[in-house]
Amino acid sequence: MPTGTVKFFNDEKGYGFI
Repeated sequence: MPTGTVKFFNDEKGYGFI
C-alpha cells in the first residue's frame, strides 16, 4: 500500500510514496 504524497520510490517489495 503506497503512502505519503509526492515523492516516489522503488522498493524491494514493490513501490511506495514518501
